[in-house]
Amino acid sequence: MASPPSRRSRQGSPIKYLVGRAATYNSEYLTREQWSWARNGIESDYLVNCEEGDHFTFNLVAPLHPDDPRLEPPRVTVSIGPEDSRFEYPSCTCIDFQETKQACRHIFWVLDNTLSYRGLGLENVDGSLSLRRDGHCFRSHNDPYRQIKSVGLGRIADRHSWIFSGPNQWSVAAQAQDIIRHFDHPTSSSSLYSDEYLSNSPSISEASVDNCTKTYFKDLERRADNAFKRWINYTKRGHPRLDYRDDDTHPNGYKAPNVVWIAGELREIIYQIEVTLYQRVPISEDNQRRAFKLLMQMFEAVMDMDINTTELRYRPGGIPVYEETEMEGNLYTRLIRHYSRGNKNFAISAMRRIPNAGVGSLDKLLGYRQTIQDTASREYAEEYDALCREVQDAAGYRR
Repeated sequence: MASPPSRRSRQGSPIKYLVGRAATYNSEYLTREQWSWARNGIESDYLVNCEEGDHFTFNLVAPLHPDDPRLEPPRVTVSIGPEDSRFEYPSCTCIDFQETKQACRHIFWVLDNTLSYRGLGLENVDGSLSLRRDGHCFRSHNDPYRQIKSVGLGRIADRHSWIFSGPNQWSVAAQAQDIIRHFDHPTSSSSLYSDEYLSNSPSISEASVDNCTKTYFKDLERRADNAFKRWINYTKRGHPRLDYRDDDTHPNGYKAPNVVWIAGELREIIYQIEVTLYQRVPISEDNQRRAFKLLMQMFEAVMDMDINTTELRYRPGGIPVYEETEMEGNLYTRLIRHYSRGNKNFAISAMRRIPNAGVGSLDKLLGYRQTIQDTASREYAEEYDALCREVQDAAGYRR
């Protein structure tokens, strides 16, 4: 969006613009440092566990990158409260906010993902909104809390697939119930576990998170196995019903080539593993090993099935080539060979969260190392090297 030549920010620099989820923002009221935080934050991605009590709490876990430390991934908490509370201005536990008491990249991200400015008449003549130093574009500092309260944090969380807990303390039993709610595919129209059953079953109300997590990982393994079976049927057996537009291949109604749907299903499973590992009470070593084993199974399946298969084998006669997958005819190419800025590196980004659990898979990881170096994207190869080093360090520590 082009800005009028005469218009400049309050600091005298030219107005800059940023397209976010809630609006197109401008830098009129922000310093250069704050605008950098706004840009970096709004363009980021996080795993989120949000809670509603006396105030709203957003626990953020950032994705890992190759140069991240091997220790526990960085976590921060953003809090938004009612007027006259200590969180009436959005706050964050990160060092940037603690030092400046102004919106950091985490606050900008949370507010961009939770607020809506539609129909409020706040736009400038160029259609953009001016970001404030406390992270939003409202005129009142307490409007973010009031809007979230009005819309409902539970509805916002559901829209973004965030984990949400209600006004009461999130007990162990409630966490177990929340895991069980995710047993079915998110797009399923019916659930094996109704809200009434979850509320009244004594066995579930007393269930431990760790036991439910074990069962949950088994369910995710079943989903992954079904996804690969679909792919094998489609590519190796030539099953007549499995073509690019088959409803049986796309049970959620998403009309796309098989490679797109199945790659998306595998990424969703990995996302659910990460959420389960890092948004709940500490997970046992046994369940961490189960998670790593499942991630490794998916990684090996993609490597062994698809790395040397040509694209032509995946296209039935008479089916048009879709632009988005013109050069991505198999799962290996789509998930590993080509880098996608919007997606974390397939499987290994999640593995890096639990390197101690991968000691038993170290030989397999090292066995794929050269192949990854030769064929994967640069970004994937760098993070794969980081994973191997971290698992080696964990294995050396244990000896």
